[in-house]
Amino acid sequence: MKQFLLILMIPTILLLPACGGNSTPKAPVVDMPIITEFSASQLTIIDGDKVMLNWEIEGTDPINTSISNIGDVTGINVEISPKATTTYVLKASNSAGEATKELTITVNAATVPTTPEPVNVIQPSITTFDASSVTITSGESTTLNWTVTGTQPINISITSLGNRTGSSVSVSPKSTQTYTLIAANSAGKVTKDLTITVNPVASQPISPTQPTSQSPFPTVGTGVIVGGQPTATNPFPTTETGIIVGGQPTAENPFPTTETGVTTNGSHIGAP
Repeated sequence: MKQFLLILMIPTILLLPACGGNSTPKAPVVDMPIITEFSASQLTIIDGDKVMLNWEIEGTDPINTSISNIGDVTGINVEISPKATTTYVLKASNSAGEATKELTITVNAATVPTTPEPVNVIQPSITTFDASSVTITSGESTTLNWTVTGTQPINISITSLGNRTGSSVSVSPKSTQTYTLIAANSAGKVTKDLTITVNPVASQPISPTQPTSQSPFPTVGTGVIVGGQPTATNPFPTTETGIIVGGQPTAENPFPTTETGVTTNGSHIGAP
């Protein structure tokens, strides 16, 4: 009977671990990292500029994060300033494995400002300054012409005329006048003079006349009195060439004459 009971108890003892007892706990599930984002504030920069790298990673912690050329990183971004175009590799790893993602930052060389070539400014030169006619009669006009060379812009002016454009101007001076052409730029200025001579209008010649009661002596085309004897109207004798012989003024001839007969204060002969 005792042997029978012992046999019945052995299966019961063997079944006890399966019903609970001291069983080993299951290990937690570890998710492998996933890089959902790896970007930059700028993908192309100028040498010397800075750029921000940004990333987002999913997975079971702890996750070790590193970036090539930088090393281990924490957080979700880092600021860099590469000197040359560089490809960065983000690596995220845990006990379940690792994930990687690449990002290239292009670096362009800084533009070195160039100094502009100095401009060789040539001082103006007045090649010509002349006139269509340098001698005119009062009331007429003439054209002033000039040619100027040198580096533009060149300011051109003429005394009494002011600033000028073009290469000519018409003038009508009332008397003889000297014009000064001035040409100037940043390198300096030059001048040149031109004189326009203005002659008065020629007087009309005296026409020959016949004797009258006031002037009993004929005159020639030049107006010179032909010689004659004194009369009541012209009390002063004249030479054969018509020059009046000296005398004192009278009512009929109010202008005195010199001893040579030349009238000193006028030209009237006979009644004024």
